[in-house]
Amino acid sequence: MVREIYQHLYFHSHYSDMLEICAVADPNEQYRNWFSDLAGVPLSRRFANYQDLLAKVKLDAVQVNTPDHLHCGPTVDALKAGLMSWCPSPPPPPSKTPTR
Repeated sequence: MVREIYQHLYFHSHYSDMLEICAVADPNEQYRNWFSDLAGVPLSRRFANYQDLLAKVKLDAVQVNTPDHLHCGPTVDALKAGLMSWCPSPPPPPSKTPTR
C-alpha cells in the first residue's frame, strides 16, 4: 500500500513536477529495481543501503520511507550530511535511553 501511495505522490500529484528522484536505496533488490525503473533512475544510482547512497550521490534532500522503527538511522545520518530530511510517518516515541 505504501509503495502505491508514493507512486501517486511522485508521478501523479500536483507536486510531481517539483520532485526529482535521482537515487534509490532499498535492501530488497526486486523493489529497488522496480521503483528505480518507474522513476528512470540509472543503475549507477541504485543502492542496497542508504549509507552508500549518501556517500556517493550529491543530494539536496532525502525522504526516508523505512518502517517507523527504522527511521532514526537514515534520518540522523542525512541530517548530519547537511541534507533536508523528511519522514512521511511519525517516528517512534523516544526511549528512556537515547541511542544516538
